[in-house]
Amino acid sequence: MPVRLYINCLGTPEVLDDAGAAVAVPTRKALAILVYLLRTPGRLVPREQVADILWSKAPRDKAIQSLRQALRQVRRIEEASGTRFLEADKGHVGLAGGVLVSDFGEVSELLESGGAADFEAALARIRGPLLNGYETLDPVFQDWLTIERQRVMSDYTSSALKVVDTLSLLEEPERVEAGCRFLLGLDSALEHAHQLLIKLYLVSGRKAEAHEQLKRCEAELKAHLDADPDEETLRLFNTHADAYVERSSAKTRFAVEPVSAMATANLCHSDGPDLIQLPQLTIASFVDADRLDSRAHTILDDIRSCLGAYRNVQIYENDNETQGAPQKVTYVDAGELGSYLLRFRHDAHMGLIYLQLENRVSGQVLFNEVIETEQVADFNRLREATSQTVNRIQSHVIGRLRARVGKQPFSRWCQAEALLCEFSPSADRKAVAILDELQAANPTYSVAYSGKASVGLKQLLHYPDFRATQTGSKDVLDLAEQGVLLDPWHVFNRRMHGWSLLQSGYYDEARRAFTEAARLNPFDPTNLMSIAEGMAYIGDVDEARRNAERAFSLFPVIPRFFYEYLANIKFSAGDYTSALELLDRAPTDGILSITTRIAAFLCSGRDGEARDTLDLLSRRHAGRFADVTRDRPEEVLGWLNRINLYQDPQTRMHYKRGADMVRSYLLAS
Repeated sequence: MPVRLYINCLGTPEVLDDAGAAVAVPTRKALAILVYLLRTPGRLVPREQVADILWSKAPRDKAIQSLRQALRQVRRIEEASGTRFLEADKGHVGLAGGVLVSDFGEVSELLESGGAADFEAALARIRGPLLNGYETLDPVFQDWLTIERQRVMSDYTSSALKVVDTLSLLEEPERVEAGCRFLLGLDSALEHAHQLLIKLYLVSGRKAEAHEQLKRCEAELKAHLDADPDEETLRLFNTHADAYVERSSAKTRFAVEPVSAMATANLCHSDGPDLIQLPQLTIASFVDADRLDSRAHTILDDIRSCLGAYRNVQIYENDNETQGAPQKVTYVDAGELGSYLLRFRHDAHMGLIYLQLENRVSGQVLFNEVIETEQVADFNRLREATSQTVNRIQSHVIGRLRARVGKQPFSRWCQAEALLCEFSPSADRKAVAILDELQAANPTYSVAYSGKASVGLKQLLHYPDFRATQTGSKDVLDLAEQGVLLDPWHVFNRRMHGWSLLQSGYYDEARRAFTEAARLNPFDPTNLMSIAEGMAYIGDVDEARRNAERAFSLFPVIPRFFYEYLANIKFSAGDYTSALELLDRAPTDGILSITTRIAAFLCSGRDGEARDTLDLLSRRHAGRFADVTRDRPEEVLGWLNRINLYQDPQTRMHYKRGADMVRSYLLAS
């Protein structure tokens, strides 16, 4: 039997046993109680205090009763896992030491060790804000959670600085760099960390990296704080790097302003319900808590996690989740965004779960679904079932907003997002008009910036306009960074940041951004497929394949454009025959698709078919290149170099063969 349980609550919460297997948690409030007690270690907490923070709207006696029910659910976790950790008497509750292990505690221990690998591991453990998605449990709990999130990040920043500021630049450069990367992962506008990296690079003779770090510092201070770097940061470049060597035995600290609470508070900033209203979705669990088996628990938790990962609905919980008797649902007037009810009913005798989505405005039943618990016994089948269920919910909630012109910011974003998916210059122009409007009216709405970065990337790669002044790679990266600074937990921001970093040549950072995007939403097949293509360009073919396989398993009907993404993955793996077969199933008129096809033909020894494909390029895109090859051939050559995103040297060389044939054809026209 396991002797400890692991609670991961930096991000979407989960409970694991010693073997790494998921432990079902009956209700979100049961898990919230555990985390609340973990954040107040070493003492018993009055029952009234816990009840008031999680059931603040209920009368005290009702709140105490609800707490008793929640504590019974905690006891069920003990029974299922074979552990004992809850200490409770008539007046107090607490936790026994040494049984529950938290990820926020492990991060603190890693920072105390302070090795380079420790810093990297600590940053990887921070998957998101504390108890991501639990803000709506109760208003008082939300206030407590906001403060705790700031405290957690402030403590991490202080702990990391305590280590980094005692290190020698020459003797322990790897620890210094890893520590600074950790600090910038928490707060990308922390100038002290930028200064340390610049100083380290100058001492090490890496002047180009030092200048690049200064550019990054300038961009993030401007985007995050609307400020310029301190004079001391700029003066680092006025002194020759050798001057630092004389002081290399000194510690890394030099005069800077103290880290402010505001800097760490920004880590918790997001497009929250107080800023951007979302459609409302209430999950009503009509179950008998005593008979709800672990698979049903897991399915319900996975649906919650999946819904939360999309960041498209404001989720509410039915307070009578543990009572078992269905409750009468009140219909509401929720405005243009809409309000929905997801009924979850578990039939323990039959081993079935019944799901029903209703429109709370009209009372219309939008769909019914039945899941057999035996059919989702393994993780992959569970993920397929919950992902497809949530995608159906998304199609009703978001599809409705995309189909009509709305006034709310989220409605306008849905319309812009639909236009972005059309992948055409005309649709992008319409999308940019909406995004400009959103940015002007809501300057902190992060996806407006990431959406414009998406348009800029498509212009750079897929349909360049050689006659007009285009958005450059730096402009695109600036937009993407602004989006991720405003809301680092939004998967669209992270993914666009990854692509922008890739286009700008920051390959390691792009890999981290893609990895984080996959972690933030492992349920969305479109997200996973885009990440898979990005990983293929970076050169991590195995990770690209894994993400592509997961994406294909989650989609009941495969969109045609997925085959082009998969073709690029096959090309990166050197499987040119499969790449060509997949391109036959994909849309065939994109410039990149045609260039990839030509390169694959050449690498397969099919030069004649490669030349025939040039005719397709001429028919589809003659107007785009007319006169440009004669007047400004360097712009076409720059574009051909830009679209070769492959970072593996051999794959890059093979793709260049196709690009060179396109270049020769265009210059000879």
